[in-house]
Amino acid sequence: MRRLLLLSALALFASPAVGQDADEFLLVNGTENSIVELAISPPGLGIWGDNLLPPPPLEPGEARKIKAWPFAGNCIQDVRGSFAGDVDRVVWKGLKLCNIRKLGLFLDRNSGRPFATYE
Repeated sequence: MRRLLLLSALALFASPAVGQDADEFLLVNGTENSIVELAISPPGLGIWGDNLLPPPPLEPGEARKIKAWPFAGNCIQDVRGSFAGDVDRVVWKGLKLCNIRKLGLFLDRNSGRPFATYE
């Protein structure tokens, strides 16, 4: 029973709500690595949805329009980026994905800490 409830919750979060519009914005790769995959999750849950970034990889300094369907209509989401090569995945926590025009994803060179900018 517990497993069934967990699977039901995952299905709910893993697909966009019926009738919910996607938010489209310009994604800017401010990191030094090529981003090959981008997924979102409800804050703190680590339940990642589908890849929002179609090929080819988003190279450092490049920008591309993407669409995101925030889970359960919540504008605040965690964003996980996967990079080309052997670079670890990075999670940007608590990002606003609704009603923005531009989202820049960055990594601090000294600490490796992720941060984002909005317009």
